[in-house]
Amino acid sequence: MSTEDRVPELEQETARRVLAVVLREMVAYGRGWRADWSDFDGRILQSQLEWLADWAGKALIGRAEPDYTYGTRFKLDRESWRRD
Repeated sequence: MSTEDRVPELEQETARRVLAVVLREMVAYGRGWRADWSDFDGRILQSQLEWLADWAGKALIGRAEPDYTYGTRFKLDRESWRRD
């Protein structure tokens, strides 16, 4: 099987990987905000989701880092603030 024959297969795998990252990071943003609602600002959440969508669009065409972890880091930071 040539690479050309496998392109749709590779695109599907890329789409599955990107979707998994997007879902993981959306959950992380939600959990991060849930950890402390005291300074919730919908505009920040909107920006966070826009950044994630921008990454996903670029990742689907191979123009972004292979992973996106800003949501995960945000959640961990928020949880650590809450413990302090």
